[in-house]
Amino acid sequence: MSWFDLILLFILALAGYKGYKRGFIREVLFLSGLIISCVAAWYFKDQTAQFLIEKGVKTKWLPYLSFILVFIALYLLFILAGNFIKKIINLSFLGMLDNILGCFAGIFLWTFLIGLFLLFINHTIPNDFQNSIANTTISDYIRLVSAKIGNYVLSFFPQDNSFYNNLKELFKEPINSSQNQPKIVFTG
Repeated sequence: MSWFDLILLFILALAGYKGYKRGFIREVLFLSGLIISCVAAWYFKDQTAQFLIEKGVKTKWLPYLSFILVFIALYLLFILAGNFIKKIINLSFLGMLDNILGCFAGIFLWTFLIGLFLLFINHTIPNDFQNSIANTTISDYIRLVSAKIGNYVLSFFPQDNSFYNNLKELFKEPINSSQNQPKIVFTG
């Protein structure tokens, strides 16, 4: 196990603890809020930009501003809903179950976020660092999970533009570069 694996395990342990504190409902709403807000912001950015133009806002950054405004507004709704539902659940006997499931949801969420980071830096960092990451045990699995989730999320975006193609390249499933990695085989 390399130093990079230890860092990843530490981050995932913290994610499990944070997920336990937040609870399952808030973790799920956090992740789904990120994804749904991003997709909705993509689809409604043009209508929002048109609305802002009608209100007198004119800037070359208007498409980006409208995307960010829609994203933040929707994401805040998810956070508020999660906080409200969490308070109700804590009043019932399901509070402890929510916390335990939140631990697993936190680990899953941060596996996805770390994988996104690894997929991104895989395209931008020097080869020496790429090789040190490629020879780790955990990062290949994390990148694979993120690539699969990323490809699922991309299925909701229009496929006829360069933004989609750039993201598709980012979420390309990683090729396992080290030969001694254990393989996960599901039998049943």
